[in-house]
Amino acid sequence: MSLLEVSGVIDVSAPGPTTRIDGPRMEASTAALPRAELRVVLYSHDTMGLGHLRRNQLIAQAITESVTTAKVLLIAGVRQACSLELPPRTDCLTLPGFCKSPAGCYESRSLDLPIEELAAMRSASIRAAVESFDPDLFVVDKAPRGVSGELDDVLAWLRRRGKARTVLGLRDVLDEAVAVRNDWRRGAYAAAVERFYDEIWVYGDPRVYDLAAEYSWDRRLTTKTRYLGYLDQRRRLGDLNGRDSDILANLKQTNGQLVVCSVGGGQDGEGLAQSFLRADLPDFAHAALIAGPFMPPVVRRELESLIAGDPRRQLIDYLSEADALIQRADLLVTMGGYNSVGSALSFGVPTLIVPRTVPRREQLIRAQRLAALNLVDVMDPSQATATAIGEWMAHPPLNRPQASSVIDLTGLDRLTAVVNQLTLASKERVHA
Repeated sequence: MSLLEVSGVIDVSAPGPTTRIDGPRMEASTAALPRAELRVVLYSHDTMGLGHLRRNQLIAQAITESVTTAKVLLIAGVRQACSLELPPRTDCLTLPGFCKSPAGCYESRSLDLPIEELAAMRSASIRAAVESFDPDLFVVDKAPRGVSGELDDVLAWLRRRGKARTVLGLRDVLDEAVAVRNDWRRGAYAAAVERFYDEIWVYGDPRVYDLAAEYSWDRRLTTKTRYLGYLDQRRRLGDLNGRDSDILANLKQTNGQLVVCSVGGGQDGEGLAQSFLRADLPDFAHAALIAGPFMPPVVRRELESLIAGDPRRQLIDYLSEADALIQRADLLVTMGGYNSVGSALSFGVPTLIVPRTVPRREQLIRAQRLAALNLVDVMDPSQATATAIGEWMAHPPLNRPQASSVIDLTGLDRLTAVVNQLTLASKERVHA
């Protein structure tokens, strides 16, 4: 059954814990005249950290490098998007922000609006931008319907328009299986994917985590799914223009190792940061902690006080591109987000992962699966004391295999090959 043959529209106002799909059949309208250029929209909801946005930033870079006619519009939910280095022919629409509470619920980040009002505002902005930009490819990161159904309207418009290919992009692990099945049932995500999406791209390797099998997807979803492989984070370095050069040049140097700690966005990284900065360092080693843009100021001040006057420990508030530092590291201690772990694997840095375990267990699952392949070490956050981290730094792993020899890191190559096929098809329509 094709996407256009599925009847119904998404009713986001339906009461009850499970949203329904029903209503009149929707037909596609005639598409506009084809053009030689390729226009791509990459959406991320960005309710916690910068991981979704940074993944789309890397994808935008790969697309614009591979397709010289490509123009990319990022739609992001954090104002920090403006501080990221964007590739040529790429720009960003920043939406008013949602954030995720410690309990995993969505709430307004800055405007203090009811979530329904904020979602409506974001939805209208997204619809206006997409209609004006009129993309050939629309890629949604992780959330099939956005936050609170904010993508329902634009997805329906795109399907009626009948021009753009629509893709759901998923990281390697979403969460533990029971939680994902419940989320997808409550949100009517399977029905939305069946109706509105042409493909599902998984930025991972099924040898690490077979997402479709773990979540018991039926044929309606598995036939749309393709595993692209992990995204090689080294590709980011070709897009750096020295914005962090002053920070890196002032990094305290020693004759020994450089040990780097990354706590992601920093909003929940206090415990790991404290333990890392208190840990005993190997002889002559130097420690650098990247605090992250969302670390609360009071926590940052406490950490600065902790290491005041210490010539071997340094706190870096924020790097627009953390990989510029991670590539220099001899050892890495990090939380278990997709991009942070991807950087560890891409650069081959011996890594200890201390994963976040609430409100999702995605990071723990990822870390455990990669540890089982002897690619990283993992430590439960409840056991990640200064003593334990110091012991790991004193006895780092030796003779680990290269990640590329164990898992697939060619996701960007496969992604750009698919996009190039789309470009060729568009050119054929132009000259037909």
